[in-house]
Amino acid sequence: MSIRTSSLFIVIVLMINLSSCQKEVRNAGTTDPVIPVNIADSNYLSEIYAILVDATTNQLDTVNHEIYFYDNSKRVIAIIDSSSYNTGNSEIYSNSYFFYNGSDTLPYMSKFITLDRDRDRDDTLIQYHFYNSASKKIKDSSNDFIGTQSNSVYSKVREVTVYTYLPGKICAAGYSTSIDISGTDSLYTKDTALLDGNNNVISSKKYTRPWVNSNFGLWDVSSFSYDNHPDPFIRLSSSKAFLVVPGVETLYLEMFQNNNITEVRQVNASGLEYNHEKYSYTFKPDGYLSQMIERDVTNPDSYRKLSFIYKAL
Repeated sequence: MSIRTSSLFIVIVLMINLSSCQKEVRNAGTTDPVIPVNIADSNYLSEIYAILVDATTNQLDTVNHEIYFYDNSKRVIAIIDSSSYNTGNSEIYSNSYFFYNGSDTLPYMSKFITLDRDRDRDDTLIQYHFYNSASKKIKDSSNDFIGTQSNSVYSKVREVTVYTYLPGKICAAGYSTSIDISGTDSLYTKDTALLDGNNNVISSKKYTRPWVNSNFGLWDVSSFSYDNHPDPFIRLSSSKAFLVVPGVETLYLEMFQNNNITEVRQVNASGLEYNHEKYSYTFKPDGYLSQMIERDVTNPDSYRKLSFIYKAL
């Protein structure tokens, strides 16, 4: 997956607001939803259930249920969110689709669709992915359309990001243009991400500038910690469509990694921390994830519990 004024960062802020809506609690009683038993000892993800727990009242709410679909070549072709996020009269859901050339195992295109019925807005992000001979992603080219449910587009963002791999490091250079009723804006970005021995991003600095002849300024700094267990997404073809370097408010399911994140911290250029998450896990006998607890350090009164269901292909 879950990452623009008239520029890219207003769109990012909109999506952060959308994400925050997904975390709100609705009155669903205190009965823990029934999770299907994992009867197949296989490492292909089948479903992910996310339950929001209010630590003060012990109230539970199934806020997310993702179902994974594969083709006959064991490639992920869709991730369908069957949930409804109820905040008053609103319903929010997002689906992901992946496309392949012939028998290629890496997706050349992905489409992410998010619908917010309360705000009468839908967001369709289409990305094209390019790889080198080592199957590392070297370029993303995307179009992001935000409009009403009647398909009246009021914002469009075109973005291209190129990735360079150095020993222990990934560099990213991006350019985006944003078009809406107020006009056209541009934004340049560059990232420098450092890797650990398992090629996980452990830190990254993002810089931006609004036009080509201006100076780059620090936007934010991200840091990550990991365990030594395999991430359940690394064997899935869809994982190559994940973020290569951190985005804004990067969460567990958004960035490619070989191991499981235990902590993420992100601060802006002023040193203000805007994202601080901690993760704890239980595992199957083969070392793959069975359950994850996600805690927002800034909001200790609630947390998310994710259950991972696998199947044989």
